[in-house]
Amino acid sequence: MRELPSLSRCVFAVISSVWVTPRFVLGNTVHALKQIMPLLMGLGGEYLQFYPYIAINSLFYIKQVDEFKLYGRRGVSPTVGLGDFPLSRWFHLSLVSSYLYATLGVGIVLLSSLGWLLSHLLWVGQADFVLVCLVVFVAVSSGVYYTCTFCLFSYSALGWLFVPLALYATFTVQPVLASFGWCLVAFGSPVVFVLGSFVTMLMSLALQEPILIFTLCLGGVKIAFQLLPCIMDGDFRKSFVSLFSGIGAIGSKKAVRYPRRDVFKNDFWKMGVAKSAKYYIALCIMTILVAGYSGGWPYAIAAMGAPAVFVLNYYVRFSDVQHMFFFLLTVSMSMILFSNSYMALIPFVFFCFAPLGGMIFDIPLSYGKPYLCSYRPVTDAVDAFLSPVQAGDTVFFAFSNPTYYDECFDRQRVFLEAPIYVSTHRRFRVLQSWNTVFDINYEGAPSIWAETPGEMLEQCREWQSKWLVCTAAHSRQALEDLGFSFVEHFDWADLAPHFNGRVPVADEGALPPRWTLYCLEEKFLAA
Repeated sequence: MRELPSLSRCVFAVISSVWVTPRFVLGNTVHALKQIMPLLMGLGGEYLQFYPYIAINSLFYIKQVDEFKLYGRRGVSPTVGLGDFPLSRWFHLSLVSSYLYATLGVGIVLLSSLGWLLSHLLWVGQADFVLVCLVVFVAVSSGVYYTCTFCLFSYSALGWLFVPLALYATFTVQPVLASFGWCLVAFGSPVVFVLGSFVTMLMSLALQEPILIFTLCLGGVKIAFQLLPCIMDGDFRKSFVSLFSGIGAIGSKKAVRYPRRDVFKNDFWKMGVAKSAKYYIALCIMTILVAGYSGGWPYAIAAMGAPAVFVLNYYVRFSDVQHMFFFLLTVSMSMILFSNSYMALIPFVFFCFAPLGGMIFDIPLSYGKPYLCSYRPVTDAVDAFLSPVQAGDTVFFAFSNPTYYDECFDRQRVFLEAPIYVSTHRRFRVLQSWNTVFDINYEGAPSIWAETPGEMLEQCREWQSKWLVCTAAHSRQALEDLGFSFVEHFDWADLAPHFNGRVPVADEGALPPRWTLYCLEEKFLAA
């Protein structure tokens, strides 16, 4: 059969995707919702997401809640980072969202996403009912909605629940209702509130309504109160610099020990940039086109803020990619309904259903159909693996010395969340963590890395850790010659029966090497 010309193939792909994308998304959505019985039985806190790898990653947020429960918002934790860690440094967390996520798990994500979707019915009366239904259908059938809801969202999903209300009040210039809406968003997620602030300021210019800027005041006050514990402890500047220099938000890249890769200089202009960034650029184009169809050039110019946010997030990273995607999806929906324009629906449908949107399907396609996962099998197995470790001990995980921030922990950072979570409940410390990296991310800082047996012995002595976990291939005999004794193995593949026959595979598509626990005899611990 003769191959179709390139243009014909593109047209055929776009047309067929209008059927393929909704069918894929809605089919997997129904499959996921069939498994929510444990959530209805009150076990939601054990189920953090629908994929094993993502569920393990979400332990990062559960640990933070557990630390707050143990030591308080202004307490000091001996098990975080380098020890004696002031919990007030986690000023960026929303306690409401965090506690609800720890209690309800993925249940709060599903409720927030459903509420977000249904909140667009507020536009009935302002826009045609048929148009409202079409916009909602396209949104729920899009790759953005599916991937964010069933793969990527965690505790901060609660912030999105109130965004449609806030945008509705902003677009229709109802200052009191908008103030209330953005305040609720701030309680749900400070990150989502920051994104909403950009929209509000741009719409204030487009609508020539300066009063809209003042609708952010209540939410801003809430964020200010959230900073109080850190300010009162006199640790705000150090916390701010540690956190934001660690994620690449401030400071010269030469001033940090583990800089982020400069995507703009090295990869962007060669289009070697990550698929998620390419899709975000496509969604920016969609938003600008929707804005142009909705209200002409003033709205199109306002929508130019979308790529500006993308560039700003690169230099001052304040948001994860899922929030950036959802941000553009939500704003585009509000613009279409505000203008009551069926023409504006055309670019919206195209970019939500077109093959380009398949980029965001990388996660669900890699992991297969959604399967509701409890984190208990993982934490119980890791707890058993580290059972000889006593309260007050330090466990050293051997990883190679990274050059860049995203190379830390030999790309095993998600799997490392399980022992870090266990350490909170057992009162021992895992030295290798993001909090530790933030504290040592400067030139001349002490090292927490080791590759050779000699380096492992040196680091265990430096940090007074008699427990060593080797996370890569190594010589058992060489370690035993240095005074280490073998204790236990841990293989991630053994967890497959708990996850419907699947293993928690990393982004690179492979499991980490088998972990091995060693104990260093006391007489060798002293230099």
